[in-house]
Amino acid sequence: MADAKKARTPPQGISTAATVHGRDAFGARFVKKGFAFADEHDLQFALGWPFLYELAEGHDDDADPAASALAICNVRTTRGIFGRETAHKLARGWAVGGTTDMHGKPLPEFVQAMAKNGPVTPDEAHDLVRKLIQTDSVHKLFNLLLVCEALVGPDATVNGALEGLSETPPEVVWGHSTNRDHEPALSALGLILLRLREADRDRALARWRKLYERWRSEAGEKDSPILDATLAVLSPEELIASEGPLFHLDDPDGVIAWRKEFGKNKPTDDDFPNPRFVFLGGEGVYRTELAVWSKYKSSFHPAGDTHPVIFERFSRVQSPLTVELMLELGDKSKAKKRALAWLVEHADYARPELERLAKKGPLAALAKAALA
Repeated sequence: MADAKKARTPPQGISTAATVHGRDAFGARFVKKGFAFADEHDLQFALGWPFLYELAEGHDDDADPAASALAICNVRTTRGIFGRETAHKLARGWAVGGTTDMHGKPLPEFVQAMAKNGPVTPDEAHDLVRKLIQTDSVHKLFNLLLVCEALVGPDATVNGALEGLSETPPEVVWGHSTNRDHEPALSALGLILLRLREADRDRALARWRKLYERWRSEAGEKDSPILDATLAVLSPEELIASEGPLFHLDDPDGVIAWRKEFGKNKPTDDDFPNPRFVFLGGEGVYRTELAVWSKYKSSFHPAGDTHPVIFERFSRVQSPLTVELMLELGDKSKAKKRALAWLVEHADYARPELERLAKKGPLAALAKAALA
């Protein structure tokens, strides 16, 4: 069962079709050599990770793919790695837009989706995305986009999304109360564009800009979350830092200013630990994340704790600040064992920083213990 509170078998054979274009992808030009410990992860950060799902062979999920998919579909998941067989079920399940009706009875279309076997093909993924994106039941659209991309690649996923957006009825485009979930999904779509080849990305952006211009001409004085989310992808510099998650802003100072403002308050249920901002803004942003990591609400993680998510997302970042974070996680968190193991596994890198921290400061005692 997915997300159960039991020991998990470490995922093996991890892969994803999201990076099928490798260094031919448009976003590969943004690689920051040495940002991560592994070259593969350097590329993934440039391509928008952690908004990039991965699939594992022999994962615990796949002991019972249908049951695992049901469990995952029923929660707000922050996972980024799924069993491959379960992922095919997830794509079909998330595309339904829900699992039960208002009385808790399973939706017939969800039951039907879970009963379907075999791999999701590019054509099927295209249609799943196209149909869901033009509805007002898109709270699982973010997940659907990323799992379809992991299964069949970015090309079919992007084409399905843009085709669906072009068919989206006015009541969805302008429905303030119903389409807030388009915002994170369209932001994720913008990051998927990084995984396309440059010529294909240019064509996709041109299609999306035409849609935006059409919507804008029809809007009059009206506004819409779909338009806001589209603008955040097409022209993020036009948004002031307080207006939203600037996942696409190529402006370190702007990202730093936004995250500093964020750091003044406790994270809400709509916030989550995100190294994407560290990639964009650098050490200034990482300092903010260090200051607030313990304040993220446990409702983010289906098993009731955010610490494993924080560990998984930041442990790839090669920075002295990661050593500090691992020390803190290794002291008081539900990722304690993993954080302490990380310090051992990365001993050559961590030791100089631990020696510095051990001399003075609030982490001195923890650093000395780690060196012992």
